[in-house]
Amino acid sequence: MGFENGRENILRVAKRAEQAGIAAIAIHGRTREDMYTGEARYELIREVKDSISIPVIANGDIDSAQKAQHVYEMTGCDAVMIGRAAQGQPWIFRDIERFLRTGDVLDAPSVSEIKEVVLAHLQELYDFYGEVLWLPYRPQAYCVVYDRHPQLQRFPSSDVWRGEYSRAVPRG
Repeated sequence: MGFENGRENILRVAKRAEQAGIAAIAIHGRTREDMYTGEARYELIREVKDSISIPVIANGDIDSAQKAQHVYEMTGCDAVMIGRAAQGQPWIFRDIERFLRTGDVLDAPSVSEIKEVVLAHLQELYDFYGEVLWLPYRPQAYCVVYDRHPQLQRFPSSDVWRGEYSRAVPRG
């Protein structure tokens, strides 16, 4: 959108970028000044979409399949981009795809599905960073996973996850 509210320059930037030959543009619906406050301003994304011929990808506040459809309708965008919502619910992509294709709302993942996703993420972190870099951060990593997967916190036995986590990651 731009750096400051009241001085949004996204339309001018998008037109120049198109003239320079970019293939598509992704637009976050806030200014830098907004940071994470307020709501994404989809009307400005719509204005850009109506003013250029390249694909426009809308981003901002898309945290459910229904919200993704709403953003498509509000902006006329060619695609949506999911940000922070994917950290807490990585299955959002599956949910959006199904909802847009069929209108069906999928059930929330089961405890075992959530466990499978979390453990897969932890394994990927371990595989990427390796044992030497991973081990010093194990306790902090659990906190990050727990914080970013709010679904874990809704279970009465969420403290059991700490034990599951401790046993799931290889030790040095």
